[in-house]
Amino acid sequence: SKGIPRLRRAICNWYKQRFNVDLDPDSEAIVTIGSKEGLAHLALATVDKGDAVLVPNPAYPIHPYGFVIAGADIRHVPLVPGVAIPQAGTQPAAPPPSPATAAPAR
Repeated sequence: SKGIPRLRRAICNWYKQRFNVDLDPDSEAIVTIGSKEGLAHLALATVDKGDAVLVPNPAYPIHPYGFVIAGADIRHVPLVPGVAIPQAGTQPAAPPPSPATAAPAR
């Protein structure tokens, strides 16, 4: 279930009043029993096995687990004063090359 239709409409109306955003309660709003359930469903809907997911550290400990269940490769990013987290689209988060792939064999 996507939730009670009246509640979904109320949520969409709140977003309209607060952020001037038009949302369709039938296709763009869903009600969950909490943020952890919502994050778990988000992970299952958007992440494929092996996808890299950046997780800030420190973070609420339970938040990455939906992505772990979805099979994501979790990359913890320490939050350090003065160090910016890369913005989406600037550079892919890739693992460092392994010794076997770092240089071609001769």
